[in-house]
Amino acid sequence: MTVEISLPAYPGHVFTGKLRQLGAIGRDRNRVDPTSEGGRDSEIAMFNAEIDMDSDGRNFHPGMSAIIKIRVHSPRERLLIPRSAIVRLDDGRNAVRLVGEAEPKVVNSQYFNDLYVEIPAGLQAGDEILLSYPLPVDDDGGAVAKP
Repeated sequence: MTVEISLPAYPGHVFTGKLRQLGAIGRDRNRVDPTSEGGRDSEIAMFNAEIDMDSDGRNFHPGMSAIIKIRVHSPRERLLIPRSAIVRLDDGRNAVRLVGEAEPKVVNSQYFNDLYVEIPAGLQAGDEILLSYPLPVDDDGGAVAKP
C-alpha cells in the first residue's frame, strides 16, 4: 500500500513510501509511551509498521515523530467461503460439494486469510455448499476414513 508521511521536522513536505508490514495488534499510545502521565488510556491506537520511503536526501533520526496516511485501495466485491468447505481432489484440483449434488464441483480458489478462501471462478453468489466435506460412507452407513 502507498503511504504519505509528514514529519514536523520538515513542515510542508510530504514524503511517499510503501507499507511493507503492519502489526496486527494495536496498543494504546499511553501504554507504549513511557512519558505519558495519568495512567489512563488515550484511545489512540499505535501499530508497529515497516515502511520503505524516499527520503529526498534528508536525514532522519530515531525518535522523530511522523504522521502516516495509508492509502487503502477501494474494496472490491469477492466471493468468500470457509476454508473447511474446500476439498482437494486426487488430481490436485480444489472442489466443493453443492447441496443436493453427488459429485464435487471444481472451483478456482485463492488464499484470502486463515478462515476464508476467495472463489474467483466456479461458484456464484447464492450457490449453496456444504461447509465441511463429509467422509465417504461404507455399505453399512459408517464413515470410512481416508488413508
